[in-house]
Amino acid sequence: MPVTIHTSNVDDSVIHWNGVYHHHAPNGNRELIKRLIARIKSRVLTEPYPVVLIAEEEIRYAKFTKAELAVMPLPSQMESALQKYRRKHIPALPSSLDFKITLLYQST
Repeated sequence: MPVTIHTSNVDDSVIHWNGVYHHHAPNGNRELIKRLIARIKSRVLTEPYPVVLIAEEEIRYAKFTKAELAVMPLPSQMESALQKYRRKHIPALPSSLDFKITLLYQST
């Protein structure tokens, strides 16, 4: 029987649990991927390069084993989510001629 747990987005408290216990060893590959995606996201916000290029570089620098690479999503599969993440954190387009350009976008 599968485990069902619902948690709160605010404080991660348990809202509902179906009472079924499920035990297994943690997946180390998942933690590696989470750390790599966090590095990719930080670069996406600080560097004005294409997100696929940033993801490809980070994956290359991570030097994963073949097994780890097999479970890693492809940069092309992450592109949409990374573009959305970048758009969410970039300032909105100005509505007047009185605006400031952030330092990241002042150089080419």
